[in-house]
Amino acid sequence: MAAGYTAKPLPQRACKGCGKIRTGSRSDAVPAALCRSCGNKASGAKRTRSLADRFWEKVNKDGPVPPHRPELGPCWLWTASVDVSGYGQLEVQELGMPTHASRVAFFLAEGRWPEPQALHHCDNPPCVKAVADELGPAHIFEGTQACNVADMHAKGRGFVPTSPNTGKTHCKHGHEFTETNTRMHGGRRECIACIRDGDNRRYRLKKETRALVFVLVDPER
Repeated sequence: MAAGYTAKPLPQRACKGCGKIRTGSRSDAVPAALCRSCGNKASGAKRTRSLADRFWEKVNKDGPVPPHRPELGPCWLWTASVDVSGYGQLEVQELGMPTHASRVAFFLAEGRWPEPQALHHCDNPPCVKAVADELGPAHIFEGTQACNVADMHAKGRGFVPTSPNTGKTHCKHGHEFTETNTRMHGGRRECIACIRDGDNRRYRLKKETRALVFVLVDPER
């Protein structure tokens, strides 16, 4: 050590949990607010919080009133993470994956998960109002994709009612537009049977192409 050099004192900090004094490993390394023991306890407490506690702290009940459905009253807005479509999402430990906040809202209100979907009367993706109050009825309801499409059409959304294809009952390949054979995409109906046939054709073509490559590489195969 050079003559006249004075080492800088190592920083110290008291744990906010237990008051234990800890010393940093370097002169510029200030210890964390909690020691390891208190930090582990705090982390464990967060993991054991109920789903309802974690959910309601992220909800703003002073949301806007849907202009096209004023009788519904204010939306309850999800204020945390949302997906690319604007729907709230929350990590549900029991399921091990992020789940739409509207589904969690329905679960907390009814004690069961919606089958198969949680839909919106208000058409506001971050809304999680699944119970009625003095300001209006619930905005979240349980339904199928067919219910969602019917609700969409009743509100003037989806494919245009005046479209020449609106009255068609079968696709161009003769498949009937039934509830189980129809999906909505980009505001129009799509035939699931045709989609499946196209996937099968592409799979067969890929398989045949792979076999042809093997023959060209090794003619004795």
